Amino acid sequence: MKDFSEDTKLIAVEEQISQSLEMLTQMELKKLELEIRKEFIESTSSKENVAYERVLEEIRAIEDKISEIKTEEIHSNIPLNSIPKRALQYFRLRRKVEIQEKIFEFLVPQL
Repeated sequence: MKDFSEDTKLIAVEEQISQSLEMLTQMELKKLELEIRKEFIESTSSKENVAYERVLEEIRAIEDKISEIKTEEIHSNIPLNSIPKRALQYFRLRRKVEIQEKIFEFLVPQL
């Protein structure tokens, strides 16, 4: 378990997944807000408007950040695209350790 945690940087799987998903959710909400603002500017003025250009730049920046969050490790979090595989490995290892602990508990009184 220790080697797995060191190799994958997974310590508290549920918490790390939750943090990564929370970060992604916040970014997606911000993007949605900017897209609504962009549509409003489009309907009330021209696409040459400075505010329109600024909103487009912000949307692009957020899309880049979302892509980064999904594929790269940020602040020691795990990449979201590797969650299923790593989480499954973690839970299998944890189950194996729990089984070994139960076997040990069963055998110790017999010694």
